[in-house]
Amino acid sequence: MPILEPLTSEIERQWRSVAHPQERLLISAMADLTADGHFGQRWLLVSDQRVLVLSSNGAGPDETTEVLLTDIGEAKTEPLVGGGRLILRVSGRPRSLIVYTNSEGDKFAEVAAGITQLAKGEELHIAEELRPVRCPRCGRRLPDRDGVCPACVRKGAVLVRITSYLGRYRWQAAALGALMFGRTLAQLVPPILTKRMIDEVLTPRQNFSLLIWLVGGLALVGLITAATEAASGWLAA
Repeated sequence: MPILEPLTSEIERQWRSVAHPQERLLISAMADLTADGHFGQRWLLVSDQRVLVLSSNGAGPDETTEVLLTDIGEAKTEPLVGGGRLILRVSGRPRSLIVYTNSEGDKFAEVAAGITQLAKGEELHIAEELRPVRCPRCGRRLPDRDGVCPACVRKGAVLVRITSYLGRYRWQAAALGALMFGRTLAQLVPPILTKRMIDEVLTPRQNFSLLIWLVGGLALVGLITAATEAASGWLAA
């Protein structure tokens, strides 16, 4: 029996209070937006007889949130700004049933497919488990490309694994890293020398000897930067 999400105690109590005799619950999915677009919980329940929406505040279903499967032509999702909505075609007319944020999009696409299958009298065939959209450790949204949370990745372990791939080029890689670090440090020196040149030489128009030293320092930094770039290119070749 493909139920996407387990019911909370409140929603399960509501479902038992409105369930018909012999009615089987086939799909359950929680949306993270209320009907007016605010954050909150609304539950979409699909049985072998109908589709209904329940709220966690205990209000229960009403005539606007209950649709018989025999009245549904198809179900589909429609994108909105920052989210989407589930639309049922009831008696030839579209009816918006539930809204949700982008993080719930994949789930309700499966729900729409399941409702369409049931409405057409077909066998229900949807995914019982969906790819998680948020990291279970930190709660951040997972990237779509690989599902790995970049904030929770053990960067030290990744670095060790990458280092193991270098093989006999390990020392060249270490030297290249040292050169890049030295070049970065060298690039931090010119702003400091320029500041001293402006503050202590050019503004008061004095200390010509210091000016010579500062210009020489800038030239030396330029030579060091050029040398590290050339060495880095040689090692990387």
